[in-house]
Amino acid sequence: MKLEQFEQVLEVAKTGTFSKAAKNLYMSQPNLSLSIKQLEQELGCALFVRTSGGVAPTEKGKELIEHMAAIQNQYDLLRMYGANQEPSRLPLRIATVNLNRCISYFLHVAKKYMTSPVNFSYINCVTVDDAIHRVETSQADLAVFGFMEHYRKSTLAKIESLNMQYTRIAQSAVVAMIGPQNAYYETKSTLSVQDLVSQTVLTHSNMALDPASAMFDFHYSGITCRGRFTTNNNYLFYELIQETDALGLVSNAPGNRRSYQQKYWPDIRCIPLTDYPNSGEFGWIKLRRMPLSEIAQEFIRELTSEHDEC
Repeated sequence: MKLEQFEQVLEVAKTGTFSKAAKNLYMSQPNLSLSIKQLEQELGCALFVRTSGGVAPTEKGKELIEHMAAIQNQYDLLRMYGANQEPSRLPLRIATVNLNRCISYFLHVAKKYMTSPVNFSYINCVTVDDAIHRVETSQADLAVFGFMEHYRKSTLAKIESLNMQYTRIAQSAVVAMIGPQNAYYETKSTLSVQDLVSQTVLTHSNMALDPASAMFDFHYSGITCRGRFTTNNNYLFYELIQETDALGLVSNAPGNRRSYQQKYWPDIRCIPLTDYPNSGEFGWIKLRRMPLSEIAQEFIRELTSEHDEC
């Protein structure tokens, strides 16, 4: 059993194919396959199973890959000691799902360590599943995302099945964002679900694409409205609110898109939606057995230090 075999396994888990992993590792695919087969024989279990899209870790493989990632992380730490570097100067790899609230905290930490030998990576994922996969395969140290209350049980069950730790940061109500062309712009200080009947409603993401972060589920809430528009593009989301009479729904989590919206679309108002039958929350995950580096812990402290209000 060699440390280089752990690196090979982690690369296969990350890429999902032996061919891509071999290319990234600058070795032939037959040699890579042989090396991992020898490791599997030594461990007495299969690490991967072939799927229609490539390969995926077996249940036992997921557990062992997590241990290998932890060992690789500690090895990197020891190498830094050997190079007379600070042990806290590890890579800071954050995955998020369209959460602009995280950017300011990431920037604050990045500025502090900009002259240090830190490898920064800020990964904007399209779906919660993608963010979870990034952590599962050690492409990210941690992931931050939000989801609606109705999907909490299924989302946390998946996280738990992958032996990950979830920490909730905040729980929040749903609010409406409207621009100057909306009829409610000057006339309403709060809105109700009934007010949505005459509106075209905009939301981030899409239930079919990513149920865990879907804001608006007709089948669950029974809410009707004039029209429906979904996008995972923040710029388009706010441009539509600014340039049309459409109304946007977001979760009023701490800092949720607020500074981003105020900077580029200061005319857009944020109005409480008093009786929306669902709430949102956001939090972060990591591999349960993988300790966070000091710089990653600093990012979490920054992220959870203040709660902005809409």
